[in-house]
Amino acid sequence: MDDQDQYHLYWNYDTNSVTFRVKAQLAHNNDWFAIGFSHDGGIGGADMCIMWADAESNLKLQELHVDSEGLAVVDPTNDCLHLNASLESNQLSFGFRRAFNTCDPFDYIIEDGTTNMVYATGSAPKNHTIDMNDSKHGSRPIRLMDIPDPWANGSKPFVYPEEVGVAVGGQSGPQYLLLETHYHNLAYKPDILDSSGLRIYVINKLRKYDAGLVKIGMNSFGKYVDLPPNRPVVDLSVYVTPECSSVALPVNGITIFAQEFHTHQKRTRVWTQHVRNGTELAEFNRDNHCNYQFLDIWLLKQRVTVMPGDVLVHTCSYDTTKNPVAPDIMCSTFFHYYPATNLKWVVNELGPYIRYLGQQLDYTEQQLNDNRPPFEEICDKLSGESYPGNWSEIPVPKILVPLQRERKVCGLNLTINSGYTKQSAGSGIVGYIREYRVRNPIEPVLVMMFGSCLTAGAESKSRRAYAYRKLHQKSDIKSAKLAKYSLTDDKEIA
Repeated sequence: MDDQDQYHLYWNYDTNSVTFRVKAQLAHNNDWFAIGFSHDGGIGGADMCIMWADAESNLKLQELHVDSEGLAVVDPTNDCLHLNASLESNQLSFGFRRAFNTCDPFDYIIEDGTTNMVYATGSAPKNHTIDMNDSKHGSRPIRLMDIPDPWANGSKPFVYPEEVGVAVGGQSGPQYLLLETHYHNLAYKPDILDSSGLRIYVINKLRKYDAGLVKIGMNSFGKYVDLPPNRPVVDLSVYVTPECSSVALPVNGITIFAQEFHTHQKRTRVWTQHVRNGTELAEFNRDNHCNYQFLDIWLLKQRVTVMPGDVLVHTCSYDTTKNPVAPDIMCSTFFHYYPATNLKWVVNELGPYIRYLGQQLDYTEQQLNDNRPPFEEICDKLSGESYPGNWSEIPVPKILVPLQRERKVCGLNLTINSGYTKQSAGSGIVGYIREYRVRNPIEPVLVMMFGSCLTAGAESKSRRAYAYRKLHQKSDIKSAKLAKYSLTDDKEIA
């Protein structure tokens, strides 16, 4: 997890939860250690599980939320399920289990894609309060749903399917390979050593398909300052239009088996849609916590066949209420596919559209998409020549039949504190909320949002609750810090 190799994380998962094993070298035997999840990799807003020792040296595990100022708040619904723990000579080891979706609107939902894991450690808190700003803390982006073997750390290497390879030399393959490395060192830190590299295996038996690589994205960098400011959602979409796919793809189409996202910012949601004859097909791929520091190649869970005339829509959703990590923006994706074609890339000129966004201060994303002006599409061959066509005024493809996405509904059996369990939805929700308020006298609107999580629309309601918390946490939740909910009574399972 860290550059000093002191903190190690291992995990495995099933259909409902992730089981973690943490091994940490503490500075002092009575230090605490916390690990958890962050939307953007920062410690502020993180959802964490803290391991600490009480006065009798009993190891306890409890759930924390960290507010935007870095102050820890104990979650009365402890969803960090303690498995086991040991501490000897500053060597801490503990295991715990965490559900993907706990039905708590303040809890992080573990999804496919990037998970920004954060960690923190420090000495025993004073007055039962932890300020994470005073702790040693850091982060590492990983993919919890992508592990090569049980109890492994890190993501697995990218390997082509058995029937697919890249031609090298000969009549159809490249005659040389060029490795280009981009360094991102905005702090100008000296003495940084690069140990990255590439290992290539060459076989003497040709595979069934030659693999191709195509870029879909922006034609050039955009400027973050040109995006509409102070908006939690600003969507930029790039297209492969039916005009391009009709002339560039073979009659039987291509099969995409892997994808790489490319963005220059944190807290960016990215996804790719597939449209045929106006009907949106199954979603290609999605990462709701895309991290510019973790842009590796994903093998798709389901390979996708793209036919001539199909439309691909790749969207990057930015949160301009946050400070950028770089002055520019880039919204692109790379597809690995077979059989290889003569297509080099499909890029859109987004400068006019970004300027158009800046002029539309009162809008919805749907209104913007419906009224988006035509754009320039570059549909090029490997030689650099364009495919035949008029690419300067391409109309924006329309999705006539959107995909019916599954609504996330929380489970109907949720334990808040010992003795407070709601077994079914319906009229009993009101009583459940009243019981919750007796034990947790926080703002009523937050409690109502919590109750709504049990019925339907959990995702959007949770986001609104989280936004409310971010706006009002300083005044109405400050009393619910560690002094109110002490670090006791963790849940244990065999």
